[in-house]
Amino acid sequence: MTSVVHIDAVKLSSGRDTGRDTDRDTDDDDVGIDEETTVHVKATLLTRNADDTQRAATLKKLAKVGQLGFEPLPFPEHTTSPEEMRPQGYKPLDGKRSALIVPTGKEDLTPAFCTAAFRARGLLADTESVTAVSLTQLGAGEGEASDNFLMALQVDGVAPKLARSLVAKFTSAKMSSIEKAYNFSPEAHFYNDMVIEACGLIRPNAPYVGYVAAQFGGGTSRYCIIQEFCAAPAVLFKRYEGLGSVAHMRLVMRALARFHARWWNHPQEGVLKCYVHPEHLGGPFVRAPRVLTQTAQLLAWKFGLKALTHCFSDEPQYAGVPKFATEYADFVATIRPLARRRRRGILKELAAKKPLSLVHGDAHLENIFFGPNYPGGVAFIDFGLVSFAPPMVDVATIIGGGMPTDARRTHEEALVREYYSALTTEFGGSDAEAKFKTFPWEACWQGYTFQLIRPFFNLLLLASKFKKDRDTREGVFAEKLSESDVKKRRWYAAQNERLATALADHKWAEMLAEMPTTSASCCRPCD
Repeated sequence: MTSVVHIDAVKLSSGRDTGRDTDRDTDDDDVGIDEETTVHVKATLLTRNADDTQRAATLKKLAKVGQLGFEPLPFPEHTTSPEEMRPQGYKPLDGKRSALIVPTGKEDLTPAFCTAAFRARGLLADTESVTAVSLTQLGAGEGEASDNFLMALQVDGVAPKLARSLVAKFTSAKMSSIEKAYNFSPEAHFYNDMVIEACGLIRPNAPYVGYVAAQFGGGTSRYCIIQEFCAAPAVLFKRYEGLGSVAHMRLVMRALARFHARWWNHPQEGVLKCYVHPEHLGGPFVRAPRVLTQTAQLLAWKFGLKALTHCFSDEPQYAGVPKFATEYADFVATIRPLARRRRRGILKELAAKKPLSLVHGDAHLENIFFGPNYPGGVAFIDFGLVSFAPPMVDVATIIGGGMPTDARRTHEEALVREYYSALTTEFGGSDAEAKFKTFPWEACWQGYTFQLIRPFFNLLLLASKFKKDRDTREGVFAEKLSESDVKKRRWYAAQNERLATALADHKWAEMLAEMPTTSASCCRPCD
């Protein structure tokens, strides 16, 4: 007998958060398992091990009462030698065209292409091949950053290192080359340039990463990433629901501490030269003077804050149009006059205050999988915002935006202490005392409370798009919402409410008022 199980929250996006949520809402109590279980993901049927699927359902139930239900595997030792850091079959992402053409869409994911690509990575022997590829789009129409497809492979041969369920991600044709570089370059390099043992964060493997640069005389740049699908017994949790389990959050704290300690105060060179630095950009872009990067950030804050007010404005032109981000209305009204002469200080603290480390940059719940097969119990996806930044960015994002308010209020300090202890002792290394001399506990806690503003700043980066949609009655403001826009409004409302409450709890506006001003009092406010 065959039963159908819907995997919760299959969400694999790129770079910037596009609001895609391909969850299929189900009742965990309805999960039934027989000898063979078919996992249903957006109309694609894949055969799964019944025991794994049953265990995933059990782990979801245990999380509701704050229990893990498994013993995490130990973390592997870090690989630091340049030779061992590169994956098998490594080729630099230099943008040059090669005999193996970078796919532009699902029609290019043929058995012949997959066979050639996976052989180049050492995942298929010369006598083994991919004989069939079944493709199903994930989150159709639910994002602009990428087109994602679930791949189910049939293979002639054993190929023990090749996963049979993969996810292919393509750059959207709507994006400019700059947008593609911003959204895809960090993720492509994070998968392509380092093995898991080197990068510091547990993640899926990527059997193929391709990039071709724009060419003079025609053609645009494009990326394609094929990564392993995070299958049962791994589970993840929906942003709109939140996760109040301290046991699960402790795993996240340890994983982030290990990642940040790995790259603490590391220079922007070697395997990290491809990631943006807050002081001078670099990475996929040219290095720029600090004043230019600061000016860009100041303008993003200024115009984003102005655009966001239009999303919940009662102005006559918006009569009858739904509001968005109303959870921040009081907060915006309070900080807007305070921020006018403090923007430079805000952004320095937000993006460039040292010490810096490599950060995930988008550490929300739907980018984190929990499971017994992952070292440390957790694995991360979606590395489009990996960059150099203050490390508490990641900690504040997951606690402030991911935990229900009552759970956060009760446990946040203990969780941040868990992070700090793991950072400075367990993963600090033999030189931990010297490495973290300028980062005492007080600095860690202050960094956490300040970085609670980071998800709000990320929302400001998208605010002009939301304003445009409200002006034209499209997207989340449409008269008739699509399924994806309904989900987007739901998780944004939940996340915004948590974060606005956390900012109020930690008196963020009062903290802002105590910051020194950075412009003369005669300057005309420009927002």
